[in-house]
Amino acid sequence: MPQASELLNAVLWLTIAGSVLAFLHILATALGNERHLHDLRVRVNTLRNMQFERLRRQQDERGGGGFDVVDDASTLNSSNKKAA
Repeated sequence: MPQASELLNAVLWLTIAGSVLAFLHILATALGNERHLHDLRVRVNTLRNMQFERLRRQQDERGGGGFDVVDDASTLNSSNKKAA
């Protein structure tokens, strides 16, 4: 029959092993989420560039004047500063 110290050591090592596995799982999940977020940002920028080019081509076809592209982030930041 195993002694109490052997059982305690086994429980301790199982707890440590479980903690390491849990940490690795959390790390892998966080990295996967960051990769997914990066892919979404790349897709959004691609779509934004496609929309810009489509609008530019339409404007050229109509023969009208140009249009200005406003950066969303700077617009939001300036409006937030005015409100504060």
